[in-house]
Amino acid sequence: MAYPKMGEITDKFVGQPYDLNSVLSPAKVWEKLDAQSEEVRVFTNSLIDLLNSTGEDNWLYTAIVNAILGQITDGSLTDVKLSDVAGQIKERVATHFNKNVECGYAVYSDSIPANSSLTKTIAAGVMAHKSGKLVIRQNIELTSVNNYKNGVFLTVSADGDNNLIVAGAYTTYNNHSAYSRRVNGTITTTTQATLDCGTIGIIIDKAYIEGENIIIIFKNTTAGELSLNCSVDWEVM
Repeated sequence: MAYPKMGEITDKFVGQPYDLNSVLSPAKVWEKLDAQSEEVRVFTNSLIDLLNSTGEDNWLYTAIVNAILGQITDGSLTDVKLSDVAGQIKERVATHFNKNVECGYAVYSDSIPANSSLTKTIAAGVMAHKSGKLVIRQNIELTSVNNYKNGVFLTVSADGDNNLIVAGAYTTYNNHSAYSRRVNGTITTTTQATLDCGTIGIIIDKAYIEGENIIIIFKNTTAGELSLNCSVDWEVM
């Protein structure tokens, strides 16, 4: 639907006698002039209202909304034209197509004082990361004798309370379980300590991503000093 055009002025001077003073008083002349200006004002405002509307009568708006990607010229949307506001297309595309996958491992053999926590920081590249995966286990070579030392697999993100975890517990039947830190309160418990940290009494309390770093918090739950003995294999993106 095309936008309307303004019609002719309703009360024009054309066709009036040349000697207006003999037909119209000065007050009527000014009245006619004001009336013509008012017609232009009313039409202009109605057109502006139409252009500002988001209804079907605004065909330009409707055409833009209904445009499909095939109608946009290839290469016409440059990076500088996209929004940097969080949650907008630029950030979303970067999140889904982020090729900055980093991986590595670390080995820890620190002493942890009684009833104390130890925070370890893994530098995982030079860019901030959104998510990752960790495998933490006792730092010992797998053999047929110690295959029960299975460790723990967990996801990590910026939220340190919602890790998803698969872990083993050293029992006669070597049980496994899937759970979350949100429910469990910690990543592992004292019954899993030998499997994951190498020493009974040390648990994995928390793990999360902070910018370009992975943060892991180990905790000694006993009244004596204990030695950590574990490896951490990690992947983040």
